[in-house]
Order: sequence, then C-alpha cells, then structure tokens
Amino acid sequence: MKRWYKNSYRINIEHNLGDGGGVRHGHTLELALMIEHPSDVVFLSYPNLDETVHRYLEEYDKKYLNELEKFSNLPPTVEHLGELFFEELRAVLQLKDLTLTSLEISETPLRVYIVSAPTVRSQNRVLESGGSVRPQKLKLMQKLMPILMPILMKKLILLLLVVSAAVTGNMGAGVLKVYAQEEAGGYGNILIDGYFDDWEDKPHSYVINYVSSQPKNQKNYHYASLFCDGDFVYLHIKMLSGWKYSFNGNEYYFQINDRYRLNVNILDANGRSFPNGNAPLGIQTVYVKYKNDGSMYDNREVAGSQACLYIGGPQEQDELEMKLPMAAFQLKNPGLNLDNVSKIEMWCPNLIVRQLALISVGTSTGPIAGILLCLGMVALILFFRNNWGSNRKGRIWRLRQR
Repeated sequence: MKRWYKNSYRINIEHNLGDGGGVRHGHTLELALMIEHPSDVVFLSYPNLDETVHRYLEEYDKKYLNELEKFSNLPPTVEHLGELFFEELRAVLQLKDLTLTSLEISETPLRVYIVSAPTVRSQNRVLESGGSVRPQKLKLMQKLMPILMPILMKKLILLLLVVSAAVTGNMGAGVLKVYAQEEAGGYGNILIDGYFDDWEDKPHSYVINYVSSQPKNQKNYHYASLFCDGDFVYLHIKMLSGWKYSFNGNEYYFQINDRYRLNVNILDANGRSFPNGNAPLGIQTVYVKYKNDGSMYDNREVAGSQACLYIGGPQEQDELEMKLPMAAFQLKNPGLNLDNVSKIEMWCPNLIVRQLALISVGTSTGPIAGILLCLGMVALILFFRNNWGSNRKGRIWRLRQR
C-alpha cells in the first residue's frame, strides 16, 4: 500500500513575462507538495518538513523574479517555476530521506500546473498474441542496442578496473580508493594536527555545493579527499579562496553501502557551530558531535574522533582534516557488518551537494574473490556482445517475414 502526504505553502512573487508591453505584476502562488510516506517511520515530522521547505522558498518569496540570476535567460512563468521548484526541492528533501513525487503550483485554484517524476507505463510492454513483442518495439530495440551496448560495456569495464585496483593490493590492505582517481599514491598515516602535510600525496577531487555544468576549476571548487584505512574514515577539505569565511561545520553526512548513515556536526570548543565571527585565526582543535536525530547520542562527541580546522588570513584558505572511527557507524547502525564495507559516501549540503558526493569504493572479499568477479564480468560482456552480433540479423530477417 502506497501512502503520501500533501503539504501546501504560499509565497508572494512579482514577475514580468515581457508580453503585452512587459508589465511588472504580483501573484500569491500556492504550492502543494506530494511526499511519499517513508516506510521506516510512523509519521512525518511536519515542523522539520515545513522548516526545510520555508528555508528553501525564502530565496523566492517577496522577490522580483526577473532580477534573480536563475531567470536571466529564462522567463519566470508558472511552468518554469514549477519545474525549477520540483527539481531543487526534490534534491533538498532527499537529504532528509524524503521523496517528492509531484508538485502543484497555481496562481488561482482554477489553473494548476503539475510536475511529477517520470514514470514507466505498463503499456510500453504490450505483447501480441502468442507472446511475441510488437514489431514496432522490436525495431526500436534494434536501433537502440548498437548505441546502448558500447555504453554498457564501457561502464562495466570501468567498474571492473576499479574493483581490480582495489583487490590487487595497489591501494594497501583495507584502504578504500577515492572514486575516479587513476593513481592511488601512498596513503601512509594521517596525523590530525592542523598542518595537512600528510595530505599532499593523497588523491583529491573537486567538489562544490551545487550542480554545475561548468568545467572543473580550482578557483570555483573546493578540494577534498576521502578514504578509509579499515579503522577510521578520513576527510580533508580545502576551501576555495573566495569562501574563506564561509566554512560550514553543519550536517556532514557519511553513508556506508548506500544504507548505513552517520550524521555529525563540527563545533568549536564552546559548542558553537561554524561559521561564527568569534573563531580565531590559525590552527584550532574542533569537535565532531552526533547530529540531533532523536537518539540517545544527540549532540554527544563521537568517541575516538579527531578534527582540526585552520582559519587563515585574508589571502589564505580555510582547511579541515578529521577522522571518524568505523565503530561509530556500527554504534548508530547495529546491523552494519564492518567486514563487508564496499562503499563510503560523504556529502554536506553547505559544501558538497549530494549529486557530487565524495565516494570511496573498495572490497573486503580478498584478491581471489575479486579476480573471480572480474572474470565473471568479462564473460558477461563477451556473452552479450557475441549474442547480439550473431543474432541481430536473424531477428531482423524474422521480423521482415511477418
């Protein structure tokens, strides 16, 4: 049985559509969010949901939309607003483990524009009598397969290479390699002391707190690294220079195997969050504490964790290094088996958007199992390739005979 919540909100906006002389005018827009009921909770926390949505809508409420950068090349119609709100709110609510399935937006109850997630209709799999696929569908499959097969093979080969690197010992025993890095380098031991020299030879990725189509450039992106040595998860973030005073220690999300999550905040010695105007320049010890989630560990320091923050002068970049014990994940997630960790993710809505999360991948099954997995993937690739190449002409011929 599927269950949903429908929550409504109102914002006041002004816009100019440029038609009929381009008159600036205002509206009170009503939004209705359809949110799927989480299967693992009894009821939805309305105050938390409302706070999240209102915080997002503040960017648009009581604003002249034509002056916003997002609408510099896009007319602020109700349709465009609805599609923008749906995509951005869907990403925001996903961080709260909520699924936005549709959004309604209207200037008047008589005219409502609805945006929803794409669905796959069952009609796309209609079969003719005798169980054969419709010729139109078969023709479409024949056109798509030559395009899709090379893409599928490249994805499988990339996965094969990552798994192969993880199990052949190139990364060191139990170390998880930063995703998409070609050279692992030597990891050695990381000393959390605020000097960051241990990170110079570690693979890093460029990260940012919003999805961008622009090319990666150190001037526009933070610089970060994430890996695990089997006992601790290590994180290093170097802020981009333009955001020196914008280091944010709130809502650091770590997740193992797409399931087991640990949420923490980084606070100063007086329990204050970052950014704050009282933070001194230079190296300071900061503290990793469990984020409030209604559990017995709320706002307690994570045992065994360490973190150092460097706040530089006007021409320097803020920098953080920290480590979390793997035991903390198990403390919050009793079902987690630390001997079966294959993936670790990290994101922070203020620094690293979920879609660009840092991802470490590795294996705990040993070289033999890894090699068998790689051989099996190679066999699967060859099977699909040979089967499609040898049978494609026969399928086309049989289709033409009908």
